[in-house]
Amino acid sequence: MDPLYPQQLDLEKSRHRRLMLMWRGNIHAPGQPSSHVERLKPLIGALGGVGVETFPLVYFDAEIEAARARLLQADGAMVWINPQQDGQDRTLVDAMLRDVAAHGVWVSSHPDTILKLGTKEALYQTRHLGWGSDTEFYRSFDDFDLRFPLKL
Repeated sequence: MDPLYPQQLDLEKSRHRRLMLMWRGNIHAPGQPSSHVERLKPLIGALGGVGVETFPLVYFDAEIEAARARLLQADGAMVWINPQQDGQDRTLVDAMLRDVAAHGVWVSSHPDTILKLGTKEALYQTRHLGWGSDTEFYRSFDDFDLRFPLKL
C-alpha cells in the first residue's frame, strides 16, 4: 500500500468489501426504476473486477432509518444526492451520513468535506487560473440583492 495514500484499498484484502451506491429516489414515483444502475454499470464492473461488491441504495428521507441500517452493514458508500432536488435538501441525509461515517463506514464526498470545499466559492476564488470567467460570489441573498443589479 502506498504510504502517501493510506486510504487506498489493498486490493488483495478487498475481495469481500461491500459498497453501497446511493442516490435519491423519485418522490413523485417511488416505485419507478432509475437510470442510475445502467449509468453506473462501468463503475460496478470495475469495482467487481477488484473484488468489491456493490449494492444499490435508493434513498428517501421518509425511509432514512432503513438506509442507515443498510449503510451500517457496508464498508463504504458512494453517494449521488443533489443539494436540492424536488423541493428537498440534504439536511437529513447529511446528518445520517455523518453518523454512519462516525461508525466506520467510508463515505465518498463526506458532507463535512463538501462544506469545507465550498464548490461555488472555490470556483470564484480560482477564477484567475484560466478556467474561470467574469464570476461573482454572493454570500447571502442580501449581498446578491445589493450587488447583482449593479452588474446589469
